[in-house]
Amino acid sequence: TPEARMRRHQWASDRMFDGLVTGNAEIFRSGNDALTSAPLTQADLPATAAQPTEQVVALTTHVQNLGTEAATATTDEARASIYGRYLATCATCHRLLEGGTPEGLQPVGDPE
Repeated sequence: TPEARMRRHQWASDRMFDGLVTGNAEIFRSGNDALTSAPLTQADLPATAAQPTEQVVALTTHVQNLGTEAATATTDEARASIYGRYLATCATCHRLLEGGTPEGLQPVGDPE
């Protein structure tokens, strides 16, 4: 479901952050792998009257491109840059969809 994919994206983002903070490239990559294995498609997007379809599709494509870039990042600096762009992309998409944080995605602890 879209909600499950968003939870997976949130979990992936947390792993990427953990990898950056600890300097552990494998943890970062596990987050990136989770992100790229749970893509968000056009069919998953909420049907809102104000939905700017082309922009949102471009943003979801951009997240996948960032995942490809992250898979080959070799330095902490490169991974941090990618992570920052990933978060900015998420924020932009949520703002465009006027949804903010989807219901049920408030921080509740570790989903593992």
